[in-house]
Amino acid sequence: MALARRAEAREASEGWWARQDSNLQPDRYERRDMVQLR
Repeated sequence: MALARRAEAREASEGWWARQDSNLQPDRYERRDMVQLR
């Protein structure tokens, strides 16, 4: 389930991390996690 959620989060975050560039703290944490999954 965690993997499926990550796949969803990846697609979702790819859109919102670009918009919330000022909030890179939480974004970067998730982004780094996704980079390893790719």
